[in-house]
Amino acid sequence: MKRFFITTVLVLTAALFALCGCGETPLPDNPDNPGSSGGTDGGSGGKTTCTVTFVIDGETVETQELNPGETIADPKCDTSKEGHTFEGWQRPDGKLVKWNYVSERKVTEDITLTAYYSVNSYKIGFYYMGEQIGATKKLGYGSEFAFPTDFAVGSAVEVTGWRERGSEEIISSSVATVKRDAAYDAVVKLKPYKSISYDGFPTECYYLYGYDCENASVTLVYDDGSEYSLKKSEYEVIVPDDFATECKQYKITVNIKLEEGLERTFNVNVKENKSKISVLFIGNSYSDDTIDLSYNVAKGLGLDSVDIATLYHPGCTIDMHLNFLKSNPRNYIFRYFDKNGELNTAEDNMNTAKLSTMEEGIKFKPWDFIILQQGSSMSGVPGSYGNIGALMDYVRSKATNPNVRFAFNMTWAYMDGRVRDEFAKYDYSQKKMYDSIISSVKSQVEPNKTFVAIIPNGTAVQNARTSVVGDNLTRDGADHLTYELGRYIAALTFVSKMTGVSEADIRSLAYAPSGLGATQIAIAKESAINALKTPFAVTQSTYAPPGIVADASSIEGKTEKELTFSRGYYYSSNTSGDYYGLISSGGISGNYYATAKFTKADLPVGSVIYVASGWQYRPEGWINGGRNLEADRPANTSAQYIVINEAWWGNYTERAFNISKLKTPDITGEADVIPTVFKIYLPNGD
Repeated sequence: MKRFFITTVLVLTAALFALCGCGETPLPDNPDNPGSSGGTDGGSGGKTTCTVTFVIDGETVETQELNPGETIADPKCDTSKEGHTFEGWQRPDGKLVKWNYVSERKVTEDITLTAYYSVNSYKIGFYYMGEQIGATKKLGYGSEFAFPTDFAVGSAVEVTGWRERGSEEIISSSVATVKRDAAYDAVVKLKPYKSISYDGFPTECYYLYGYDCENASVTLVYDDGSEYSLKKSEYEVIVPDDFATECKQYKITVNIKLEEGLERTFNVNVKENKSKISVLFIGNSYSDDTIDLSYNVAKGLGLDSVDIATLYHPGCTIDMHLNFLKSNPRNYIFRYFDKNGELNTAEDNMNTAKLSTMEEGIKFKPWDFIILQQGSSMSGVPGSYGNIGALMDYVRSKATNPNVRFAFNMTWAYMDGRVRDEFAKYDYSQKKMYDSIISSVKSQVEPNKTFVAIIPNGTAVQNARTSVVGDNLTRDGADHLTYELGRYIAALTFVSKMTGVSEADIRSLAYAPSGLGATQIAIAKESAINALKTPFAVTQSTYAPPGIVADASSIEGKTEKELTFSRGYYYSSNTSGDYYGLISSGGISGNYYATAKFTKADLPVGSVIYVASGWQYRPEGWINGGRNLEADRPANTSAQYIVINEAWWGNYTERAFNISKLKTPDITGEADVIPTVFKIYLPNGD
């Protein structure tokens, strides 16, 4: 029985040792590996311990003393080797054992394990003036290679050596050794010449257009009268990153690569563009607002050729544009100005619904500029701009003008009081929405230098809101611009930004849409000019609304006036109904409470008007009971304290107040609240 047990143990041990050979692979011949050198001592020879020796490149780097049956520990030695990849440990019999297997193996005798490496291969490329010579070579580490000699060079130059990219060292020998992936540029010098001529480099160009020197040339002239015209690859034109973004002088440098320090500088004057405008908007209804009056504005500013169009889908955001491209649907409205200045919907290549694909609109003309914008609801959400680069890539791939440039149209904030869901993300606050738009454009658009211009329409509109116009620049739900003044401001800002015309040009522009008074025209021009000067901040209009904006201290020493309120509103510019009396039924009457009418004797200069946060009022006015022009109707205001001055009364003989809530139009059931949110304080003695 004992003999059977011993035999069984020996058989199992042998089987275990046999299993230890799993994962072994024959080794290829490799001069970097010593083969099976350092084998065993032929057995334990009665030793009570086993020695494990680790060898790298013939040197012992680590040993382990283990009892028979113990597991070999992970070696702590560094197996890295320049230009080589460690593959595992080689046994004395010349077979490779991957270490993840060896670490699980139990030792039974002395053994030497030798590090095995494979030789890394590296890519080697050669270049002359930026153009590759032949194919990239793949060579093993430590091998030698010869620099090419059989490639064409200009007759004016000779190759004096090679320089590895990233290194200043010039290699003058004909061979080198492989150490890493490397690109080598030929080092050249010019043969002796008499003079250099620079022809066709413009010294004037238009605002926002790049430096076009495609037809320029650099020529070497020799003593014998012969000439050599440098290839485009043998010189470079260095243009400032901000070139042509202002009408001013820039420096352009032509650097000849064939000789260090050989260059010529040109002064280039960038002038306003009164030649042409060629622009396609890709956006939504806000882009339609922007272009509506732009043809007449452009012609009024003296432009010879006007090509302006918009390709839009209602409410479209950047992400929506990209989603549409997955199936390329015909769901864009494409509107353009014809040769007579009429804004039409293009029918070429379009169906009877007069709708277009994005690709059709892009290919309609070789546009000089394509202008993008964000959907109004997302315009103040920075994270919504993430895919604008992908949209630009698509547009560029379809554009028929290879030099097409991009601009961005900054949209405007909603009117205070707008109640649609999109306004909720801005807490129903126009100021918060405007500030969010500015922050988003500054962080997501301005750093992207692919955009050559940002059209500050959002700021232009906000500038105008600080004037006597007030918050009356939008229509149909308080977001789209009014047909005359609102769209005029947008067109002025857009055309002026894309052409670089001067402030004097804008102020002297004769064109204005019918229905606008002189003050409104002046406000529109001022708002655009100030936005172009300061695109990311509001500039207070010089046509400020009458009355003095104050604080709570303004009511000290004054007496609160007893007021009565009626359900409804006054509409002093009403052309289809009562313009003098209170409108108390139908339509939007449920959105307002109104005061009685007051004379100057009732509200003397020095009186203070108060309205609570979240509310607004319109100080209606009449001159001897007459109808106002819509353009002259007083604007809503939510300024908490206003001190009445002579300008506030102006020529009005009577005034009254329409009170409404900013967030919720219908104020049914809030009659008891009105006396607490709207008050008038009179100077003592009145």
